[in-house]
Amino acid sequence: MSGTVAFSDRLTISEVSVGMNTVKAALANCDEVVVDATGVREIDVSAVQLLISVKKECRNRGKKLILHTSDTVGNLMTLFGIPL
Repeated sequence: MSGTVAFSDRLTISEVSVGMNTVKAALANCDEVVVDATGVREIDVSAVQLLISVKKECRNRGKKLILHTSDTVGNLMTLFGIPL
């Protein structure tokens, strides 16, 4: 079973706490976590930390992570040298 966590427009410190709760629910209930950030146009470092945390949690729990990103998210991750 897969759980999808979708973010749109802004993914900043204001949205991260709500997003983390949604991610935790998906991790608890699903074998596969899909993060859809294709609609994100603004992102900050707290969101980068969230994405890294999701990746680590999926790996630690043996769950599959599928990450769909916008160019904005992908470019920032590349700039930071963080492969997701």
